[in-house]
Amino acid sequence: MDHLIKILLINPATENKYCHIKNSFIDNIICKYFNRFFDSSFNIPTHSSCTTMPPVTLYGLEALVDDSCLVEIIDEQVTPIDFSLTPDLIFITATTTQINRAKEISEVFRSKGIKTVIGGVHASSLPQDCQDHFDVVCVGEAEDYLEQLIADFINSKLSSQYLNRNPVDMNKVPFYNYEIGNGRYLPFHVINFSRGCSFSCDFCSIQSTLGGYRTRDVTSIVEQIRKKNSKYIWFPDSTLTANPKKAEELFRALKPLKIKWLSQISLNIAQNDHLIDLMADSGCWLVSIGFESIKKANLKKSRKSQNNIEVYQGLIKKLHARNIAIEGNFVFGFDEDDSQVFQDTADFIIENGIDLPELYMLTPYPDTPLYDRLYREGRIVDDNWEHYDNSHFIHLPVFQPKLMSREELLHGCRKAEMMVYSKFSTFRRFINSRVISLPTLFASYIYAKRMYYQNNLLPTAKIKCHW
Repeated sequence: MDHLIKILLINPATENKYCHIKNSFIDNIICKYFNRFFDSSFNIPTHSSCTTMPPVTLYGLEALVDDSCLVEIIDEQVTPIDFSLTPDLIFITATTTQINRAKEISEVFRSKGIKTVIGGVHASSLPQDCQDHFDVVCVGEAEDYLEQLIADFINSKLSSQYLNRNPVDMNKVPFYNYEIGNGRYLPFHVINFSRGCSFSCDFCSIQSTLGGYRTRDVTSIVEQIRKKNSKYIWFPDSTLTANPKKAEELFRALKPLKIKWLSQISLNIAQNDHLIDLMADSGCWLVSIGFESIKKANLKKSRKSQNNIEVYQGLIKKLHARNIAIEGNFVFGFDEDDSQVFQDTADFIIENGIDLPELYMLTPYPDTPLYDRLYREGRIVDDNWEHYDNSHFIHLPVFQPKLMSREELLHGCRKAEMMVYSKFSTFRRFINSRVISLPTLFASYIYAKRMYYQNNLLPTAKIKCHW
């Protein structure tokens, strides 16, 4: 080909529960002050498919492509796909929940003779499920095969599958070209420090798709932050603290930069007060933590070895004392969960002042030990990938829980969400936390409003809740 190759990168839409039909006067006032605080732009989304974080996988692919290609990114979460476009090649990334929509998108473009490529978690976990719906299926990290794939396309020698099972050296991974300020996503620069995970939780697919934990050279992170000249950083890593020594090196390097950052951490640092101090001194204002369950037996069976229930409250107090807000992740549906777990977990969240509770329904994703175990036990009862959605509580669980019915699990998840995000509970959580953080208060307001008007929101309007 003598012309620039036109590549279209697509992130398919999924259901989303964080959107509003319309913004109120108060919403607009809050956004105004939020944007002044960050010197950037963010708007509360008012469409049925939306998100707050950019599709970093697509920006990672864009950074790998050389100047012989003209790249366009469409995130269907925020922008409709123009199916009249005629690119030379289309790359689609998809989770299991997104894969049905990805197949629909692919079929439309393939009918016009345009080649489509699928990658991402689902394709890496179940390549055989994708083979008939896409021209090319990519398995594993793209850094080791993307250049060859594009060369093969130019020479009309595309293979049906490109495979990489070896962890990529993070120092060979380019940084994202993503820029903030368009109002569609939260106004943070997104910089990845690590990939993979050191732990082997049975419900997680990170180990099988991305492998073991590894990090970039810390000096490259500092250089990138200075290059972006941003004071607000989002590290999208699965955990920033899997390797405490590397985390300490990173936090020491971040401190002179005077930035504010957020990321996900693991509970293996709960007793490491020195590291927690460094984390606070380096500018951390919010961490996401996978508490998962308040029952020891659930943690043991799911191989969540880094979690110890005895240290939960201590770590929460340590973080709050340093004015670090907590996004706490809790999962319902483990084998030791009965109908009482929803109330008990909600009480724990409220009494401990979890700033931003995130509640999930246990979902056995393909190529995880959890899926394999439940399949052997005959407890997988739904193979519609669209229903493998752990956070929206629209569909019945795809497996049979052990101590409750599928209906009880679904309705319990909804009820727990209503309990922790009621106006009174939101106020109690704020009082118990005592963390002063404008973005956290802003997010709490959006979440609480979503719960209050749940029957009028999209797509939760599909379900009528009467708690």
